[in-house]
Amino acid sequence: MTTEIPAERRENSNPPVRRLVLDILMEAEQSGSYGSQLVRRAQDRYASLDHAQRSFLRRLSLGVIGGRIRLDAVLQRLCSKPVSRMDPVVRNILRMGIYQILYMDRVPVSAACDEAVRLTRQMHRNGLTGFVNGVLRSAARQREELLSFIASSRDPEIRYALPRWIFSMWSSQYGRARADGIAKALDQERPVTVRVDARIDPDVLCSRWKQAGLDIRPSRILPFAFDLPEGVNPSDIPGFAEGWCTVQDASSMVVGIAAGIRGGETILDICAAPGGKTLHCASLLAAAGRGGQVRAFDLYPAKISRIQENVRRMRLEAFIKASVRDAREPVPPAEEGSADILLCDLPCSGLGVCGRKPEIRYRVKPDDLSSLGSLQRSILREAVRYLKPGGTLIYSTCTIDRTENDETADFIGQELGLMPRTMEPLLPASLCRSLYGPDRNYLQLYPDLHGTDGFFLASFQSANM
Repeated sequence: MTTEIPAERRENSNPPVRRLVLDILMEAEQSGSYGSQLVRRAQDRYASLDHAQRSFLRRLSLGVIGGRIRLDAVLQRLCSKPVSRMDPVVRNILRMGIYQILYMDRVPVSAACDEAVRLTRQMHRNGLTGFVNGVLRSAARQREELLSFIASSRDPEIRYALPRWIFSMWSSQYGRARADGIAKALDQERPVTVRVDARIDPDVLCSRWKQAGLDIRPSRILPFAFDLPEGVNPSDIPGFAEGWCTVQDASSMVVGIAAGIRGGETILDICAAPGGKTLHCASLLAAAGRGGQVRAFDLYPAKISRIQENVRRMRLEAFIKASVRDAREPVPPAEEGSADILLCDLPCSGLGVCGRKPEIRYRVKPDDLSSLGSLQRSILREAVRYLKPGGTLIYSTCTIDRTENDETADFIGQELGLMPRTMEPLLPASLCRSLYGPDRNYLQLYPDLHGTDGFFLASFQSANM
């Protein structure tokens, strides 16, 4: 988690935006921090960045991070020196320049080249300014040829900036056409989505956004989910500070709807961070007006603190109790059979959120998938003891992989003794068309088909005693 920079530490004067991007790229490589977190930190620190600068910063940073293997393939076509042996600073400056030339039409080629040379000099690589200039001028001259090379390639590393093993897995599990659709969609940056609180009329808030001149568009699948324009900070939109809305992808909002909350339930969210599902369920309890509580657990105190900040902002203190707990630990005897609804959004590969956290595609390895499946099953064996007789368990992940999704869901039904619980009466008709499984209780969301993150959920019910 990135610590928010206090107002008194925010900078009033901004360094050049490309220098900020280079700093983000270097820190992402050296520390392993997520680029999206580093972008937010830079935007918070340099609060006087205007909308265009913030948008440029985010797009260039995440575009280079996500497109690294494709940019390196292009770079290798432009020079004889092995990319892997280049000075890391110069390599990232070249990646930045090539990304601007190929994908940022509003950036003049002269600006991309000249600013790269200037940045090379600022980083005390004076002897390499000619090399940088020559490579980028060549990229500019060959732009159409390079774009054709990318578009016509059958290598997913070049066409989609996706490791081959991931594309092969999706092709094997879902078919080549489906793999192409997933990969293409995840090669594009996903918009930030906000959920309107269940106690607020979305039309009222949309009116405020329209009056503020914001082109905030409804998501494809839910009437209370809206996508923000590129570069807009969620905390700056009307209604955010008042707790009328919060950041959450529409895919994870489906969990709250599939839970079938009517009010008065005890809901456990055992791997709650970043807290979107916890807040959504609590807001549904508050809107129902019959009481109830969400108990949210997570392993890390800093993540629980962040959830608690949002609980206060959204005025949900009466409905949420958040505390540190390891989901792998045994269920306390006093809490056995205490949950009407149990949310199990468990650790996964995260391949469905590559559009938000592009470096995930490079960090996940094939062996991780089976080990994550084993971890999910070990957590579920213990967590199921929280359920009341007749209680509902929602299993979910933010990935696209049958090992972590369908196979784990099959395990819940076949080995834990839970019964399939159809989601059909609860979901919008557009999503019901995508239901499958033993009793239409499985749902895989795809970024290209549904306009969301890649996300899976399955619904089950414990037997009545």
